Amino acid sequence: MSRLFALFLAYRHTVVFVALFSLSLGILVRFNRDQSLFFTRWSLAVGGYFHAKHSTLVNYLSLGEENAKLQAENMALRQKAITLESQLNTYKYRAPYSTDFSVLPDSAFPLSRYVFIPCRAIENSVVHNYNHIVLNVGRRHGVEPQMGVISADGVAGVVTQVSENYSLGMSLLNKNLKLSAQIHGKKVRGSFQWEGGSPRYGSLHYIPLHYKVAVGDTVTTSQYSTIFPEGMIIGKISHINSRESDGFYDLDVQLNTDFHALDFLYVVKHAHKHEIDSLLRTIN
Repeated sequence: MSRLFALFLAYRHTVVFVALFSLSLGILVRFNRDQSLFFTRWSLAVGGYFHAKHSTLVNYLSLGEENAKLQAENMALRQKAITLESQLNTYKYRAPYSTDFSVLPDSAFPLSRYVFIPCRAIENSVVHNYNHIVLNVGRRHGVEPQMGVISADGVAGVVTQVSENYSLGMSLLNKNLKLSAQIHGKKVRGSFQWEGGSPRYGSLHYIPLHYKVAVGDTVTTSQYSTIFPEGMIIGKISHINSRESDGFYDLDVQLNTDFHALDFLYVVKHAHKHEIDSLLRTIN
């Protein structure tokens, strides 16, 4: 207390000056219209400036939460899109009985076979021949090996190893990864593979020459997979090479996913994968 009193005595002249100045300023603003208007405008300008800075800071600090909300919304929309596509596919299978049509039982065409697990890439390589992605989700989140990984733009890779909290994915930019793919709208299927080189281009093989293909055609995943839903975008045809000797095209595909900017991703879980895999094992 004595130190505080001594500090006040040392600066008593400054304290008295500030007090009298503040009182004079208050009287001036209170009883003079022009000065009052100026002070009000000045207060609003200064207050608005600091409020804007505060809002910018708060918004920046909340970006992570907002991104998480957007990712959850995107996941829900993607789930609805897959469900609607399954419903549309169901109505393709109708058998004519005179003038009536019967829809095959819904159990033959499950409407919701896929679940999407949101995640982020915490490590990603693009400069090697066998690139990988590390994800911040693992076994406790429901992730298992041989699940697909997609970005908002298309196919990104396949999970290969899983720990309790993390998982390792084989990137689409990995020469060991091959996918069953098709040209959208043509239902002709081939094999997609990245063969090294540019991280922006891959190759689609085994498309017969009697099919008409064009630069700009979209390449997607086919239905011959329990890793990805049918119709997930891989890229677009950028160049056409004809192999007349064996009757197939070699097609260059510009990838839709930008692997230099991987961040928010989804792991794709097929609800019936184990059942299908167990059936396939019986024929091996």
